[in-house]
Amino acid sequence: MTVQSRPAAAPPPQPVATGRRSVVSAGEQFTAPQLQRRVLELAWPSVADNLLATMVGIVAMIMVGGLGSTAIAAVGISNQLVWLAYVVFLALGVGSTALVARAVGAGDITEANRVARQGMLLGCALSLITGAVGAIWAPTFLRMISDDPELVRMALPHMRISMCTTLLAAVSFGLSATLRGAGDMRSPMFANAAANVANVFLLYGFINGKLGMPRMGVAGAAVGASLARLISCAILLWVAGSGRCVIRLAARDDWRPDLGLIRRIANVGMPSAMEQGLMTLGMLMFSKIVVGIGTAVYAAHQIGVNVAQLAFMPGQGFAMATTTLVGQSLGARRTDLAERFARTAQRIGGAMMVAMGVGFFLFGRQMAMLYTAEAEVIALAATVLRWSAFSQLPNSIYFIYAGALRGAGDTRWPLYISFAGIWGVRLNLSRFLINTLGWGIAGVWCAILCDMLVRAGVMTLRFRSGKWKAVRV
Repeated sequence: MTVQSRPAAAPPPQPVATGRRSVVSAGEQFTAPQLQRRVLELAWPSVADNLLATMVGIVAMIMVGGLGSTAIAAVGISNQLVWLAYVVFLALGVGSTALVARAVGAGDITEANRVARQGMLLGCALSLITGAVGAIWAPTFLRMISDDPELVRMALPHMRISMCTTLLAAVSFGLSATLRGAGDMRSPMFANAAANVANVFLLYGFINGKLGMPRMGVAGAAVGASLARLISCAILLWVAGSGRCVIRLAARDDWRPDLGLIRRIANVGMPSAMEQGLMTLGMLMFSKIVVGIGTAVYAAHQIGVNVAQLAFMPGQGFAMATTTLVGQSLGARRTDLAERFARTAQRIGGAMMVAMGVGFFLFGRQMAMLYTAEAEVIALAATVLRWSAFSQLPNSIYFIYAGALRGAGDTRWPLYISFAGIWGVRLNLSRFLINTLGWGIAGVWCAILCDMLVRAGVMTLRFRSGKWKAVRV
């Protein structure tokens, strides 16, 4: 990526017909209420999609919780390791979203479809590599996090099943990202909604041996999730081949690798891959610290993380909308709109996350009781959720402004900020608070809060600098 001033004499692009109303056009003017409506139009499908996925994750954890606190910890550790593979696909999706949004904003639909094809090729190739490595080395990776043999034994089949189905994740994440970049937020929402509804029944059946399915316990959670993702892939492939959106993929298209375009996608996406990878590695190190306190503490931590994701989802949904709106605004050479969209999204998304944080503070104990009947775990999880309540505002600032930077292709700064927050603040502060001051679970979540405050502050400074508006992708 390079930074340059845009040419003053360039002709304005034309509005894009997408099968729905254009998201951004060169000469369109917006009042504040119109900005809010446009942000909400794009954000609500992603928010609904994320919330439904999170609710299914909560239901899954509640079902696993019936097998005991060790099962909760096993699924938590496995999911974090699997996520280390998934972040590659999510990051490539960032590159695809940014380039597709720029192309759509500039009216170049042919380029948008070329980006979609090359992003899919790259994601699928990487999924085969990461899946093989994860499945083969799963025992080693798990033992790096915990030396509890029972915990590793329960987590191993869950992780191997998940790693063997990474191709489904690559297709699902890749197609969702390109459709969102074109302004189609609803198709990913409907595809994932169908998958998540099916996932509830699949989890119930495979975990507990109901509905004619074999009882597989913790491993059943991975089987159910993988089959549900297959449903999502099938729907998204149908949408991409049907011509319902700007993005249209067909077998007769030119699928030969285009190294130049792949390099452009990677240049935007790989800093996000590094960001997510370093953040996930940091979270794994963080998990190792928490596991060292005790299995009950880690189970409570996982419950807190699981519930707190309810608040993350509005922030991440508005971040996705912001990525698309900023990318298309810059493609249409409307830097003024790019900034206004981002600020509007942050105000709305931030208010939603703060409201949910209030709920965590007031009703954390009742939420924890849905997962387990163990009194110690319930009390610890309630403490976790009270601390989590205070991190929702800085979370919203970081999520949504990072979405704006990614839409502009300025993906290196979220990398720098995440690295400093996780590795500089969270890990070091948590060790001090736990090992030196003996704060236990409160020290864990105090460190998380301080991390997010630092990230939100630095991200705000980067956003206000305006330098992201001149990044060339």
